[in-house]
Amino acid sequence: MKNFFNIPANRFTRKQQIKMFGFFTLLLVLFYGNSIQNGYSLDDGYAYTTNQLATSGLSDVKSIFVSPSFDYGNFKFGYRPISLLSFALENQLFGIDAKVSHTINLILYLLVTFLVFKVLIRLFPLEKIGLAICTSFLFLILPIHTEIVNNIKCRDELLMLVFGMMSILFWIRGKDKKGFYFLAILSILVSILCKKSAFVFLGIIPVVEFFRSNGNWKRSAIATGLMIMPLFLFKLVIRFIKTSKNNREYDFVENPLYGGNIEADQLVMVLESAWFYFKNLLFPTQFISYYGYKTIEIQNFGLGSVLAIILVIGLLTVSVMAIKKQNAFGFGAIVLLGCTLPYINLVVPMVGIVAERFISAASIGFAILMVYGVHYLIEKYGKPIHQKYAMIGLVLYAVGYFPVIQARNVEWNSQISVLEADVQNEPESVVLNNSLGNNYFYKFMAAKNRKDKAEFGAKALKYSQASVQVYPTAGGYVNRGTAEYKVYNQIDKAELSFKKALEMNPYYEDALNKISVMYMELNRRVESLRYYRTLIEKYPRKYVYYDGFVRQLCQKGQFDEAVQLLDTALSIEPNVPMLVLLKANVYNEMKEFDLALVWFQNSYRLDPTNKRVRSQINFLSNQLKKAE
Repeated sequence: MKNFFNIPANRFTRKQQIKMFGFFTLLLVLFYGNSIQNGYSLDDGYAYTTNQLATSGLSDVKSIFVSPSFDYGNFKFGYRPISLLSFALENQLFGIDAKVSHTINLILYLLVTFLVFKVLIRLFPLEKIGLAICTSFLFLILPIHTEIVNNIKCRDELLMLVFGMMSILFWIRGKDKKGFYFLAILSILVSILCKKSAFVFLGIIPVVEFFRSNGNWKRSAIATGLMIMPLFLFKLVIRFIKTSKNNREYDFVENPLYGGNIEADQLVMVLESAWFYFKNLLFPTQFISYYGYKTIEIQNFGLGSVLAIILVIGLLTVSVMAIKKQNAFGFGAIVLLGCTLPYINLVVPMVGIVAERFISAASIGFAILMVYGVHYLIEKYGKPIHQKYAMIGLVLYAVGYFPVIQARNVEWNSQISVLEADVQNEPESVVLNNSLGNNYFYKFMAAKNRKDKAEFGAKALKYSQASVQVYPTAGGYVNRGTAEYKVYNQIDKAELSFKKALEMNPYYEDALNKISVMYMELNRRVESLRYYRTLIEKYPRKYVYYDGFVRQLCQKGQFDEAVQLLDTALSIEPNVPMLVLLKANVYNEMKEFDLALVWFQNSYRLDPTNKRVRSQINFLSNQLKKAE
């Protein structure tokens, strides 16, 4: 075993590499095998299970590439067609099956681990093979990766790493065969189409070239220039994408740098963000699915800030040393620092302030730095026996964090289970409380028996109230008002909550919708119509809101306004089935049966599966014939 670990990487045979792949597979099953039993969890819905582009299988591949990837109700966002294509292909072959989804995530994580191994033995062929094995082993067991493995939504992150690491491997092989350079550039483009965080590989490739060419600045500069190609191609592709007009607005609770009632010190946030990543890479204490306000220090310069400064200076020093000597651990330091800097709120405020998934690429650099760096220190200052101690230390790290990883896998079982676990650790997290309250409200609505309804309703109100008590947001007040009205029929309190949300944002869509519906259900039509008018004036293309508005106008006999409203909407988009059917119903209410028949026929042409419309057409046709 000793000689096996000490042979140079370039003498490691293909057969031995296959055996190593098997070893990594066993480790993966040991550490993450229990995740296969999980269901779908946080954000898996909009990424896959309720995403029409994904759940249509391969029937409409074109739309995957020409549309925003995600629809989150009030806004459409993101362009990650390759990730979405993977879900569509999975759906085509297996349907919606959580076990299949988790198995695919595990396979992708295994591929990333093996690609880390392959890149190391190619980039540093004279280093001992044991270092590449230990680095890949450390990468695989890092607890910070529990999110990208367990969260199906993070398929984009795993695919980004797979194609990003493939681009490095192809680039290294380009020295022997020029065609691999083209494959490297293509792989980076595909990686970016999985997720834009792949932009970090545009910087990693020139660093790889510098190390591969023994410090040749000219070749590194050429590699830097070539990295413009995948960026240019991505920008060219993105020009043809239909972007949503309803852009998302970010809140203080998502990142205090977006503004709010409490002043945040950006320098402190930058340093605390950096410390968060370094600490959780080295000795993680706890993980939560969403950070944001009340989870990261935003004002006071403390110990974490001091330690972050020390670590950044240390990494910069090692990186400068690496430029002179091209040592492997220096490469790790450059990758770690370079891939962390974009996510510390230095240039752009990050949603959630920090997130474990943000530094998946940086974690590769961390694993390289730790293993190759410890080896360098032992060879320079230690004794041969210290190598044995280092191996024992790595094994103890794995054993110590094995139960942590296993437990976190279980917490990711469902959306509520992970939120419940996380809110216990961060009880003052606004977003976690709000999300948990919202989830329990949906469970309340779906519950069949009185006991479950009482339990879920109480929790829906409890967590919604906790959210606004920590920091009031429009969304928090809407969730609280919804629980007050639907769970406890506390109309006065619900009315107050919705109006507080509208005081904070007069055009907050969810608040306008909820208060309009509440007044409609209470037969307070004057108030309902007032809010419906505002809602439709502000969001004229959200046709789902027209139904309640038009029905109330008809109930009040305001048919002309109903027709005019629908005419305006149909002049913009004449073939929206809901609007056409609404207009048919309005004419039917007005007893303009000839016009009603025409519009019912138009509706049926748009949706020939609607049997009720077909029945109405037959009825009106017979009535009109009798009248003649």
